[in-house]
Parts: sequence; structure tokens; C-alpha cells
Amino acid sequence: MKKKLFNLFAICLCAIAFLASCGGPKDATKELEISNAEVLGDSAYVVSIVDGTYTLVGVVPTDITQTLSIKIKLRLKRPIQDKDLHISGWNLEILDKNGTSLLDKLILKDSEDSKLLKFVTEGKEGEEKEFTFQYSIANGDLYKKIMNDAANINLKDVSFYKEQYYSSESSEVTDEETTDTDSNTDVESDDISSNNVDEILKTYSEYVDKYIKFMKKAANGDLSAMTEYASLLKKAQEFDEKLKEVKGDMTTAQMNKFLEIQKKMLSAMQEDTNN
Repeated sequence: MKKKLFNLFAICLCAIAFLASCGGPKDATKELEISNAEVLGDSAYVVSIVDGTYTLVGVVPTDITQTLSIKIKLRLKRPIQDKDLHISGWNLEILDKNGTSLLDKLILKDSEDSKLLKFVTEGKEGEEKEFTFQYSIANGDLYKKIMNDAANINLKDVSFYKEQYYSSESSEVTDEETTDTDSNTDVESDDISSNNVDEILKTYSEYVDKYIKFMKKAANGDLSAMTEYASLLKKAQEFDEKLKEVKGDMTTAQMNKFLEIQKKMLSAMQEDTNN
């Protein structure tokens, strides 16, 4: 009897996976012919985007999330003679053929911040170098729209700052704080009703830690991870809306903290994809 129930359960799981694969988002690529792309921000005079054909890559590592990435070539217009700098902003925006923004959150791939800083401070005028921008979302419909309608890009919020203003004591989430002694991921406990940006970032960081645990459980074939799917998806959508609301209120330090959290998520997803 137990064996029959297990077999039935396995068949159901396969059917669910098959249906999801038929109608859900899929890995995809799209070629973009880019010319005269804009660079916006306080330090927009430093670089320009080289005209050319770029490939927007969409990867669906899990049923919950989709990752977008694109490698672009930047030309150094005016080197900066100051090595004591940090990157602020540098968000790549995807536009449709009418110039309407589809997504403006793609950030430099983890580890490329230092590469960019070296480029703008040590490179020579006219030098060109490639950089990868990426972002993960939890919205299958938006992902499909982007992969279908994307036609152009620009680089916005291009800026630098000289000090790390963000206090690690105020909102930094330590490993001890995010350690979950219970093997079950309690997603419902994440409260994002506050409009306090620091509190939202702290809660978002905790959610990312939980999501990474979920990915590891799913990758290891732990069927209990399926019970967390709905809650994680719902919470991801809530965070997406909340972060949109407060983005305009973020200080430079808070924006940098958000980018750090996002890179942590992207790095984990990249590692999971490679495995």
C-alpha cells in the first residue's frame, strides 16, 4: 500500500513538473541591436556603451525565479584619477522599442565591481572592456514580456562615492541572526509591512537566506522543499512590490546594501545552476 501511494505521489510530481514546463517561463536568448544607448547619472561622462549586437540571456533555475543577464562593452571616455572610490548605482535598464522601461534593476555581476573600478581609474581613454549585468525576478509574466519585447538598453544611476557610509551595526544581518535552527523555512514570519527602509532591507536579507536554503534542499532532492514553494513565491512578489515603493527613498548607503543582498542571491543561483 505504501509503495502504491509513493508511486502515485511520484506520478503527480512528474505531472506537475510537466505542466509547469509547458506553460511556464523557459530559458531563452534575444539579440539586441544597440546604438546610441544612454548613460545617465552624476558620473555619466566617464563611460559610454559601445554600439553593437548584445545577447540578453534568460535562465529559469527554479519554478520560482528567473535570471536575466547581458554582457555589454563599455568605452572609457574620461578616466578618474582617484582610486579611493566605491560604486553607487550602475543599474542597467531594459527598454522596449518605444523606449518604455521593462526593468531597470540589472546590476553588475558579483566580483565585477572591482573590475569596473580598476577600469575607470587605471584604464586609458578610449579603452573598451566587457561587463556583465544581471538580476533575478519572481514574475513569470514579466520575464516573458522582457524576453519578447526587449529592444534597447541604457545605463542609469552611474555614480561613485568615496566612503562606506552604511553602518554594519544598524542593519547588517549576521550569520547568527539568519541561522535557522529549524529545518523548516518559516517564510510567513517575514513582515514587510514597515515603510522603514532599513527594516525592509533587513527582512529582505533574511528572506534571501531562507530562499538559498530552499534552493539547496530542492537541489538535494528533498521533497519537503515543495511545501515551501507557494510561500516563497508569494513573499518574493510582495518584496518586489515593496522594494519598488521605497526605492526612491533609499540613501546611497541603503541602495548599496540592497545591491549586496541582490548579489548574494544571484551568486547562490549561479552556483546552483553550475552544479
